[in-house]
Amino acid sequence: MDETLRRLFVAENARDWETLASLLDPDVTWQLIADETTLIRGRNQYLARLQAAYEARPSARFEVVNSRDTGRGRVLCELVDDLGAASIEVFDIRDGLVFREWEFLFGHER
Repeated sequence: MDETLRRLFVAENARDWETLASLLDPDVTWQLIADETTLIRGRNQYLARLQAAYEARPSARFEVVNSRDTGRGRVLCELVDDLGAASIEVFDIRDGLVFREWEFLFGHER
């Protein structure tokens, strides 16, 4: 797995927002795709959205169950949280920073 993402996931599970922020491009975009698509723009909005998601379940954790690094700055990850909710995430990384993310939320595994 890409080192930037490994550090980002460790920071997210630890709620280490300072480290996580240091791994995001200031102009990062994050598209959340579920029933509707939500576009988050910029490091501050990204962090605010992530922090808000953990307010409801502060003990939530996730695991990367599969990842594929293209070697050209794009990484595909399959994640499952501690309640079994799955997502597929695609990250674009430039100069060691996440600058674009697409997250496809699928809900609970069957």
